[in-house]
Amino acid sequence: MTGMVPSAGEPITQWGLAIDAPLQLADPDSHDWSGEADMVVVGLGGAGIAAALQGLEEGLSVIALDQYEGGGSSAANGGVFYAGGGTAIQREAGVKDDPEAMFAYLKHETRDVVSDATLRDFCQGSAATLEWLRSHGAPFEASYHPGKTSYPPIDKFLYHPDSSLSAPFRDLTPPAARGHRVRHRNGKKPWGIGAGLYNPLRAAALARGMVFHPQAEARQLATDANGRVIGVRVLRFTDEATRRKHARLMARASGWMAMLPGTFPGSRLTMAMGYRLLAKARALEATARRSEWIRARKGLVLSAGGFICNPAMVSHFAPAYAPGLPNGTLGDNGSG
Repeated sequence: MTGMVPSAGEPITQWGLAIDAPLQLADPDSHDWSGEADMVVVGLGGAGIAAALQGLEEGLSVIALDQYEGGGSSAANGGVFYAGGGTAIQREAGVKDDPEAMFAYLKHETRDVVSDATLRDFCQGSAATLEWLRSHGAPFEASYHPGKTSYPPIDKFLYHPDSSLSAPFRDLTPPAARGHRVRHRNGKKPWGIGAGLYNPLRAAALARGMVFHPQAEARQLATDANGRVIGVRVLRFTDEATRRKHARLMARASGWMAMLPGTFPGSRLTMAMGYRLLAKARALEATARRSEWIRARKGLVLSAGGFICNPAMVSHFAPAYAPGLPNGTLGDNGSG
């Protein structure tokens, strides 16, 4: 992002962030590393867990870090994966689709936002990606809702989330249901269902040997003399009891802050309760964490979320969205 890259040794303090500039190491082997792995993943949400699993499948050792408990917005959302081109779920439901039809629809919908090569790669690999998720325990199923809807009825899991049923798209290519929702319940709420996709993937990664450090906030990268990223500095709690207390405070704070939309009566009270708990969590962070360096022997993945929950960054980089309600989690502060 423009203006976000500091000079050597200069911390990033814009937009309310506290991130140190990368530390260049002339002799990485002599540095005081607290741990190391082939791959280090910073931010264990949907993208992070997918990267971790792929690394494990390729024989890499993996350490994953998350500022909170992991999952991020991927676990908090509605649990929908957009896929097509003839997925096994589509075939089971009797829905006809192929990669060319999917490409034709999305090309008209997205125009030139995505290159043809990237879009075609997405469409051609879509069905295989869904099967990869299923192979790691993601519970998709073929109960079909035939109408257009932003979110399907509670007993339907394959539906039309896009505009393929509407003119002019339906006249350009045959419509196909491409919204695949995981079979998971969070009471009667249409959010938090993404945990049904995220949790099996995390369990699969842990079973394959991933080491996961929750409540570990990344603050600084390390590079070698050539500028290659070789590690990350994190802030971690000094004992497990304090870490668990912090996790409980953050969970309660997030619950209060997400309880009501900002335009609803009572939302100021619920937000105030959330910020009160958040302040207690921040106090623990200020007094009970230690600094550790973790080495990435072969690569480091930054998947720490977006910036939708950082009002200053939204106003600067995406001002059209500033008046809206942020659809994300506290980790979406732009630090990644």
